[in-house]
Amino acid sequence: FGLLQTASPDEGQLGLMFETQPIVLRQMIMTDSAGQITTVTFENIQQDRVLDASLFEFKNPRVGGNRPRRR
Repeated sequence: FGLLQTASPDEGQLGLMFETQPIVLRQMIMTDSAGQITTVTFENIQQDRVLDASLFEFKNPRVGGNRPRRR
């Protein structure tokens, strides 16, 4: 299965590979606008696990924290 932005096809592509029984995402293949390919393969997939919601919170490193401000 592949995705292509039709308005700007030169910006890149995303390919998705699935297992069929059960349907599970196994691999993503991304091609950027320069033609560089990045492949992510999912292995040892564990289903029906309960994950803490904090794993999905985005903490912006530019807001708050103890980092000194630039002048």
